[in-house]
Amino acid sequence: MRTTFINCSCAVLIFVMTGNFALAQTSDKMLNVEGEGQFLSRPSDEWQFVKRNLYATATEDIYSKVLTEIGLDKELFWKKYEARFEEAFRPTADELKKKYGFQDEKNLEKLPKYAQYENELREARLNQRAKFGSLSRAIVSYSEKRQSRSTANPNLRFLTLGAKVDPAAINASYYRFTSDNKTRNFNSLYVSVVFSLKGLEWKDLGVAMAGDFTTVVEEHWRKWLEDALKSQIGEVKIITPGQLEDVQAYLKSEGELSDHPGPQGGAKKLPAEFEDALLMKIQVHIDGQGPDEAGTGINIKIDGDHVLIDLKTRDIVHSQDFTPAVHRIAASDAQTLSSNVASTVYRIPLTSWETLGKAVATLPEANGNIVLAIQKVASISNIYALLDFLAQKGAGQGFQGKLETYDGQQAKILLRYQGDVEKVFEILKKLQDVDVNKNLTLHFDDLAQPFVMSLKPKVLSEGEKLQ
Repeated sequence: MRTTFINCSCAVLIFVMTGNFALAQTSDKMLNVEGEGQFLSRPSDEWQFVKRNLYATATEDIYSKVLTEIGLDKELFWKKYEARFEEAFRPTADELKKKYGFQDEKNLEKLPKYAQYENELREARLNQRAKFGSLSRAIVSYSEKRQSRSTANPNLRFLTLGAKVDPAAINASYYRFTSDNKTRNFNSLYVSVVFSLKGLEWKDLGVAMAGDFTTVVEEHWRKWLEDALKSQIGEVKIITPGQLEDVQAYLKSEGELSDHPGPQGGAKKLPAEFEDALLMKIQVHIDGQGPDEAGTGINIKIDGDHVLIDLKTRDIVHSQDFTPAVHRIAASDAQTLSSNVASTVYRIPLTSWETLGKAVATLPEANGNIVLAIQKVASISNIYALLDFLAQKGAGQGFQGKLETYDGQQAKILLRYQGDVEKVFEILKKLQDVDVNKNLTLHFDDLAQPFVMSLKPKVLSEGEKLQ
């Protein structure tokens, strides 16, 4: 008899780590961590410069502690971080050498302006290092616990921060710096725009046909996106109705998951022209509010939204609702009216789109899929705990899990990963009888098949029972 599963593919999962942390964990899955910063200052250093570097080194200490606790390789992270920083800082260093006329790397310290050069180089390096990688984004909130100086050397300063930290953000930073691919590049971005009118017609906006207005706005958006994302996307195109129909069919299709757990091809085949592509869906609603008080223009209410979708993974990369607002559009003739409305509509999403580059740059490359079969599931919350746990333990391989089916006792998870599947198996095998959280233990009946697992209640010691 075939089991009927409940489809849970619409669930939204936020990957944050749970487990047996030595660090204090708050109720909202954040961590409370103390970071120890230190900085060897110079008498000429301004206090803000000193403080900035104390905060930066305290943040680095927080990263090291959290990376260790969640089982990630902090040495690898800092090695990659340092290499990336040196690469990013090299143009600044070269510019300073050019400024001071230094050409030969040897015996720089003997040159007349070396002291001035070295001081400027140090300041530039430390200022850039303090901001590099935006590590502070993982710090949700903080407070200063202690400040002190070394008794042996007053220029050696110390700072202790008490911070509330988002471990998911540190996970993301770890992957971003340890991945071989610095950024994920896309061949194409397809743009789909839908305009809808209420309480007016296109002639009320100064045009005879919809296309006279929509194609102008679409083309200006296409050019803006192409320029903003030129380092990450090959070309930006307005999608045709036929192409949109193919993409919509793909996005709506059920994943063709195998009945048997293990490695597989995954979802329905993506049409070849959309390999390594993104889709931007934009909706604009224009609501007529009548003529303005002066009778020289109209009032229109504009709202809508945009959604950026990674077609390979079907994930939403970026989205934003446009804040509804009434705009007074002045016009002396039809051409001026249509131009002013088009300009107003064009500007609405641009502020939100300024962060598109960062969103695209951090997208992981999912190389393959494995179906995991989970047995002895007491509740769906246990599945979500497992998803968090797998995201933590497989951060280096870019683990991303999605609950596909659950029937009250068994579940299927589609696990995306990067790299070699054998490496994935090695990671999974090492999780044999490891605590998922304080209540659950992960167990494999057969380590030769590390994609079939069960969640067992953790056996508590007498001391744990008393607690």
